[in-house]
Amino acid sequence: MLIFTMVGTNTFASEESDHKVDESIVIGSFDGNLIDYMDSDDPLAKVVSNVRVNSYATYNTSKGVQVTTKLYVPSGVYPKPQFTSMGGVASVLLNSKTYRGNFFKTANGTATIEASTSTGAIGKKGNKGTVTVSGNATSLNALGGGGGFGISYPITIP
Repeated sequence: MLIFTMVGTNTFASEESDHKVDESIVIGSFDGNLIDYMDSDDPLAKVVSNVRVNSYATYNTSKGVQVTTKLYVPSGVYPKPQFTSMGGVASVLLNSKTYRGNFFKTANGTATIEASTSTGAIGKKGNKGTVTVSGNATSLNALGGGGGFGISYPITIP
């Protein structure tokens, strides 16, 4: 006679660890139209109002505030841009001090372009601040080769 007994205990459940995972947490974001992007494929150049800028800030206690910025067009919407580069500065105003990080990304005529930077801004729980992102993007199908953008949004340190 063979008896099989299975016990569903986790042998690691009672072990404690001093290792603390320092995960990044989204602390603020912005998503809106990039209104000065021009389409030069049309004989009468017009504003391409479907290009959007998306930015979000994350925070972790060892790296501080990191900012990611993306230019894109929602799926199913045309004309699509053909981005070749994007660069700029992300700054964080926190506790009356400004922290800055530069970003730059090149592409081969892609419909989206995204770049990230670390600002090094470290605060205490509950501190409120402002992220400001300003930059320029170039595109194969943009009037004058591209244009600038600038956005701001609030953050709160977790």
